Amino acid sequence: MANNSPSRLIATFALALCTATAMAQEQPAKLPSEPIIVVSGNGEIDVAPDRAVVSLGAVAQDKDAAVAQQKVNKVVQKSLDAISDLGIKKEKIQSQRITLQPVYQQSDESMPRRGPKIVGYEASNQLQITLEDLSQIGPVIDAGVKAGADQVQGVDFSLQDETDATQAALENAVSQAKIKALAIARAADVSLGKVAEIDEGNVQRIFPNVPRMMHMAAAAEVATPVQPGQIQISASVTITYKIK
Repeated sequence: MANNSPSRLIATFALALCTATAMAQEQPAKLPSEPIIVVSGNGEIDVAPDRAVVSLGAVAQDKDAAVAQQKVNKVVQKSLDAISDLGIKKEKIQSQRITLQPVYQQSDESMPRRGPKIVGYEASNQLQITLEDLSQIGPVIDAGVKAGADQVQGVDFSLQDETDATQAALENAVSQAKIKALAIARAADVSLGKVAEIDEGNVQRIFPNVPRMMHMAAAAEVATPVQPGQIQISASVTITYKIK
């Protein structure tokens, strides 16, 4: 009969563990099959935007919620008509945010706390106008303001198609990485071989933005100047080169 006593089982396990440990120590650590150089590169390109989104609207207060809403609706409709008269198509104009909320009386510390008291209502309506002709930005803002809009939330610029700009930024990133790899190879007195691997990093975009302009004067005598600026697109890559 086999002897399966606890002491015999423990001894057998210990012997197997020692054998596995010894075999692992005898195996040398795996080294790269061939020497390599790993470098990173960053590329940037500035391009002019060809699309803009103008955000403007109106806000009004009244003791009656319906009256506050009607005031805003009247102003926004006049703004829509004025912007449409500039030749802006209806599909380029979109309602962005419509709100109606109560206005509360400020608390008086001299009076006992009775909870907030509603003293009126505030209605607002914001529009987004998408423009491919950037020369229309100023006229659109002026038309809306003259029609009664008292809030301009800003202008956001972008590109209709980023493909070419992104490719150019990636090419610049690859070129920079190669220059760095060649410099390292010369300093190490080795020759740069073929590319073994390329990893694309993140593509980032920095868009120009016109800061928010609140409560603009409706009777502005000077046309609103807007400079589109440049959109910066940056890309990064990591390239592994073989060493000859």
